[in-house]
Amino acid sequence: MSNDANNMNNTNNGTPADGASDGEDSWDLEWAAEDFVTLHKGMSLEDVRNAIREHLSGCSDFHLTMEVYAIQEGLAEDSRQPAFTLRKGTSKPEYIWSPKFAASIEHNETLRAGVKFRDPDAGDGDGDSADAGEWDMDRKASFGDGLLRADWLGAARLLSHVPDSATPGLFALIIEPFNIALPFTDDSIIRFRIYGSGDWNCIDILSGSDWRDRHSKYAMFYRNDDKDLPLIQESITLYEKQLRMLIDTGANPRIALGD
Repeated sequence: MSNDANNMNNTNNGTPADGASDGEDSWDLEWAAEDFVTLHKGMSLEDVRNAIREHLSGCSDFHLTMEVYAIQEGLAEDSRQPAFTLRKGTSKPEYIWSPKFAASIEHNETLRAGVKFRDPDAGDGDGDSADAGEWDMDRKASFGDGLLRADWLGAARLLSHVPDSATPGLFALIIEPFNIALPFTDDSIIRFRIYGSGDWNCIDILSGSDWRDRHSKYAMFYRNDDKDLPLIQESITLYEKQLRMLIDTGANPRIALGD
């Protein structure tokens, strides 16, 4: 992954970056680098590991220690796991995850992890300095959605290094220092983002089918082609007109004005 912000902004086809924190302080982050790993149906565990390793190679600002496992069904009574959100050091159950419905959960839910690091050369403002030469994680500032407990997956015997024993096309990205896991399928888009000089490392799991649908419908919004600008402006004008009609009259603007 390149650390060149301008190069990265001109080459990726990602959605606009959202804020990295849902705490009291919110701001629009300007990501220093972001890159995508596009998975394909039929990829093996080794294929997925190699794809992620290749995209992160040479990226010194991505500090997270990760491991990829294949997911197997395990014992039927243990296959369902609580997924949770993480905010300000506190986890809250969101829904029940299971291998059987992994693809639909990936399609309908937000799956992401954002880890805040403290610069090894600076304290955290409370007299707590990170160890020299190491990037210390700020657990209270870090966040996540759709997370699983890595130790629970292990205890339920859902994690496997042996592809033959795994459920085809189902994997887990384990963030070892946090004991959290992000489940994903072989139809996922994995987005890695870095903010600043490595202060934030973030991972998003995106639905491949949603991604392709969005890019096919709205390709002009994802290309960096100046020739698309007139059509984009025309679309924005139409959407504003539809919104005003909906607010003013309550009529369905797509029927009245056309889509």
